[in-house]
Amino acid sequence: MIKITFPDNSVKEYAEGTTAMQIAESISSRLAQEVLAASVNGEIWDLTRPINQDAAIKLFKWEDEEGKHAFWHTSAHLLAEALQELYPGIQFGIGPAIENGFYYDVDPGEAVIKESDLPAIEAKMLELAAKKEAVEEAEYCLEILDGRDLDYPVAYDMERKGTFAGGRENTTAIAKAFCDTIADAGYVPMIYSSASFLNENFDWKKLKNCKVWVASYSDTRPKLPVSADLWQYTKKGSLEGANTDKGYCDLVYSYMEATSIKFTKPTLTMKKNTTAQATVKIKPNGCTDRKSFTSSNPKVVAVNKKTGKLTAKKAGKATITVTTGSGRKAKMKVVVK
Repeated sequence: MIKITFPDNSVKEYAEGTTAMQIAESISSRLAQEVLAASVNGEIWDLTRPINQDAAIKLFKWEDEEGKHAFWHTSAHLLAEALQELYPGIQFGIGPAIENGFYYDVDPGEAVIKESDLPAIEAKMLELAAKKEAVEEAEYCLEILDGRDLDYPVAYDMERKGTFAGGRENTTAIAKAFCDTIADAGYVPMIYSSASFLNENFDWKKLKNCKVWVASYSDTRPKLPVSADLWQYTKKGSLEGANTDKGYCDLVYSYMEATSIKFTKPTLTMKKNTTAQATVKIKPNGCTDRKSFTSSNPKVVAVNKKTGKLTAKKAGKATITVTTGSGRKAKMKVVVK
């Protein structure tokens, strides 16, 4: 643990590696939304930089000169990045933060930047800022994990309304930035949000590799455009050792681990040079556990590992085995005539 001293000389202990943003979040969610910069032992630090030893900290908001300067300095960098994406080949002069804002001297070449283009530039800046935050969040998760094996995905909480300010395309880009960073490190990514947000604010065609954790406090499993892997169905559950000081805890149904699996047909007869589809019943209903198919004799019956499609090659017998990610198995005998 490290000791953090605040401006009023109060001291609080935090885990080593805690960031200034996490300290702000521990004080209040409102402060976390408003904080723009921090000083650690008198030096301005990025809000996501880990603090690894005892330190004196100050958190700066918009009304603080340090907060304004940090905001404008970062905004100038974002403006440059947005202009680079929107106007390839643009040349930059200087772009400092100044007393009442920021600016950038640019040479757009043959392009013409008009006042009517400013909303598009601002939208691109918002998208880039959100994507950077998502990547930083993912990298912080990976730092904490430190290579540990996980049975479940790494989830990104996307339920604050401000997350969706840039529209559906921007929200999807934020989610994809987080999920791609997690997946590239060898973990399974997941998006957490409410049912209404998941239905309205994401393009799931661009998020095919993301698992889904839905929060919907009802007796009925929510309808989504994609399968929910986890369903947080109540915030007033009770579990000894997990309850908060209010006496409650969240409870979640998992559809990621099969409790049972079986083939719809225990035996199957096929003719040579024909195909068939192996079908299975898996519980619980709506289970998203992965399945893998194998054949004991692929020279007689070949099987697609992912889909379970069977191809009869020659007369003989084979046993088809399906195995779930959670280790459940079922077998089906196939005879080819």
